[in-house]
Amino acid sequence: MIRRTTKDDIGAIVELYSHTKNNIELSWLLPDPLAHHPFRSFVAVLDHKIVGHIGYVISKFKYNESEFIGVHPQAWIVSPEYRRHGIGLNLIHKVLDRGDFSYLIGGSKATMRIFPSIGFTVKFFVLEYVKPLKSTFAEQASFADKGTISLEEYDKEKASQIQFSDAAFMNAQESSHIQWLLDCPLCDTYAFSVKQDGKQLGVAVCYIGKNKDDILTGRIVHLSYLGDDLNSWRHTLFEIESFFRDKKCLVITTLASHPTFINALIDIGYSQRPSYPVSAFNENGRPFFLRAPQNRLPDIPDDAFHWTFLEGDMGYRNF
Repeated sequence: MIRRTTKDDIGAIVELYSHTKNNIELSWLLPDPLAHHPFRSFVAVLDHKIVGHIGYVISKFKYNESEFIGVHPQAWIVSPEYRRHGIGLNLIHKVLDRGDFSYLIGGSKATMRIFPSIGFTVKFFVLEYVKPLKSTFAEQASFADKGTISLEEYDKEKASQIQFSDAAFMNAQESSHIQWLLDCPLCDTYAFSVKQDGKQLGVAVCYIGKNKDDILTGRIVHLSYLGDDLNSWRHTLFEIESFFRDKKCLVITTLASHPTFINALIDIGYSQRPSYPVSAFNENGRPFFLRAPQNRLPDIPDDAFHWTFLEGDMGYRNF
């Protein structure tokens, strides 16, 4: 039997993960911020015990003048002794068709093997970019030329995203989604309104945590699509770097797929992450899987997707 997850199931799901995920993480990760259901999550029950689980995130996306619903599966697991009996496939089919398309950024060896058989294609790989923060005079001087971009305290009642004329496929950044990201209990979370001459351009979401070497790391979880003006991206990144410097971060990381965002990152000293802790990733980055049955999505060029951690693993993992 497959049914919706309840609060009483969290402990059993932690057991499925052999405690590599804990109650605190799952109690934040799985609830529905819009309360359409208590949890965005299903469990498989067999022999009176929970033997499998899958969670999902639903988000709105914009492309030109159209809006779409995307579903991202996560925390998908089946107990080892119950695998190869179709339980995992039954679980994922509970979430795949809840939107106009399903997608995944990342995954595992099992994902790489299974997803093509259920209608997913690997569109491209999403790269992670890294920059060490140094306190050299030259680098500090570059911050003086920050243009008219400013970061202001995020106000969910006033925050909005400009719809630029460029045809970028991007997250609609609903306030409920942003607030859910900010409620993450596993790191320090921040959100800012990105403004130019007082005019709202979008939103920046940032996390701060310690990596495996106990170094304080800043992570740009999300940055709104800022159009085709490279200077707007560069100046916004300078402002975000200034924030991370003030917080004593020594490294910044971000996920990026849109060429304008990538060009701005490279221009100011970011480089591609050289290796990944997940064996399914390689020098190409994280695979982006897409499943869009019944032509619910238009034909979107690869370089039109603006993917960040917000669409993938939310940036709190692998600190």
